[in-house]
This record gives sequence, C-alpha cells and structure tokens, in this order.
Amino acid sequence: MYVIIVGCGNIGASLAKIMQEEHNVVIIDKKSENFSKLGRGFNGISIEGNGLDLEVLKEAGIEKADAVIATTGHDNTNIALAQISKKIFNVPKAIARISDPEKAEVYRMLGVDLISSTSLIAALIRDKIIEKRFSTYILENSKLTT
Repeated sequence: MYVIIVGCGNIGASLAKIMQEEHNVVIIDKKSENFSKLGRGFNGISIEGNGLDLEVLKEAGIEKADAVIATTGHDNTNIALAQISKKIFNVPKAIARISDPEKAEVYRMLGVDLISSTSLIAALIRDKIIEKRFSTYILENSKLTT
C-alpha cells in the first residue's frame, strides 16, 4: 500500500515506523524537527509542509495513495484532510484521528472514518484496571467495542 500520514507527532511517527515495514510511507509535517521522532531507520519519505496544501499533497503522491491518515493534534484539520483526500483525490481509505469524541457523530455524518484516541486510551486503561487479560477490540463504524 501507498500510505500518506499527516502529522509527525508521537502517534504519526509511531504509525509511520510500523507501517514502513510492509508499505510505502510518506509523512508530512509543518515542522522539520518533528521528523527526528522517526529515527535513523525510517526508510519512507518525509515532507515538510502543510498537509492541507493541495500542492504538498500532490508532492506526497496523493493521486496514487491507497490511504491517508491525519494524525495532527487538531480535530478540524484532520477532518478537513480526510474529506479532501476522499472527495477531491478519491483516496480509498481516509482516516482522521480525533480527540473530542463528542464531535464524532457529526464527523461520521460527513462520511469520515474516525479513530478517537481519547476513547481508545480510556478503553485500554479501563481494561488494565479491571485486569482483563485477553481483550479483543473491534473497530466498526468508527466505534470501539470489546
């Protein structure tokens, strides 16, 4: 797969390192210093720029992308990027990380696939507290269930 990740914070960098093992990865971030989180072994492409800039997205190869994942710290940016990816560039899979789960339903109505890091972390902490040893998480319709 050809994957574009926008946002090289902790989540974006971790995802890029995992995905590069079996996929072609491009990561975009406004701040070049954030690419240091990728480490020396990163074999993907790093692009400094605004992930909402159509020229930056074209430079990243969005026309051939199989997936775009928006992992910035800004819900609205991530939602906009997912919509641009799907509606303008017809990317088959566009996923937006959101931190405010209360907005999730509105975003789902816009046709955006979401991952709520807040809900996911809360579920993991809950399971750790009640010491569930074997938890299976199912992500369906952007809702995490066990």
